[in-house]
Amino acid sequence: IAVGAALARATGERLSKDALLLRVMNLETREIGVPTGNQDYLAALWGGLAGYQHRLDGVARQPLPHADEISSRLVLAYTGQPRQSGFSNWDMFRRYIEKDAATTRRMETIARLARSMRDALLAGDLDGTGRLLGEEGRLRYSLAPSVATDALRAADGAARQAGALGAKVCGAGGGGCMVAFAREGRLAGGPEPRPPG
Repeated sequence: IAVGAALARATGERLSKDALLLRVMNLETREIGVPTGNQDYLAALWGGLAGYQHRLDGVARQPLPHADEISSRLVLAYTGQPRQSGFSNWDMFRRYIEKDAATTRRMETIARLARSMRDALLAGDLDGTGRLLGEEGRLRYSLAPSVATDALRAADGAARQAGALGAKVCGAGGGGCMVAFAREGRLAGGPEPRPPG
């Protein structure tokens, strides 16, 4: 999105956010040779913490609270393994369009978890948000064999063992990054905070 916007500006082209989104999605599809979604681009276009609902007549954006509190509890880690997200995404997408029963059920559960995470944020339940992130993470590994790698599983296990409420691979997996959601006051991995009093 940033590169697309910069190139448009450098050439004097004025693109709306929708036009920029369409152009970048089409370029990615052409480059990697498989269909792409818009979820990663929406976050880059609009910024902030938000939920996106795909409706029949377009995408509805719902700003969500607690961005600062969440950012202070997230740990992003790179596995050291570059990834080809197109392969993992296509593997999951293919299983879904072929109506593989297990994949369909898991995708529907991931959608339900996303809605529950939005509701937890709106209610101010940050620990619940972290646990839901972890549930989604465990489920995502089972979508296709290409999603989980030994390095991702090891990093996930280490985060959970260190007390993370949840951890998940970012994007399509197959390498790349993962994120862990720390308990309040535990980002540095120090001792459990004592209850007040």
